[in-house]
Amino acid sequence: MAKSKRAPKKHHFAPSHLGQSLPAVKADLGSKSVVKSDYVVENASYIKHDVGKVLILAGLFVAAEIVLWWVFTHTGLGSAVYNSVKL
Repeated sequence: MAKSKRAPKKHHFAPSHLGQSLPAVKADLGSKSVVKSDYVVENASYIKHDVGKVLILAGLFVAAEIVLWWVFTHTGLGSAVYNSVKL
C-alpha cells in the first residue's frame, strides 16, 4: 500500500468553544430578564476596553489639532510655513 500524502492539519480555525455548552448568566433589567453567556460577556469587556482606547486616541488628536491651530494662528510660525509652502 502507498503512503497517504495528506499532511496533518496545522491550524484549527474553528473556535474551540463550539462543541461545548456555555454557562448562562442571568441579568435582571427591571421587568425584563436577559440571559447572556459568559462568551458574550467576555467579548463585551474587550469591546469596552477597545472603545476606551479609541476615545483616548481621538481626544489626543483633537487636542493636538487645537494646539497646532493656536500655534499657527497666534505666532509667526503660521506665516513662515505658509510663505515657504506657497506655490
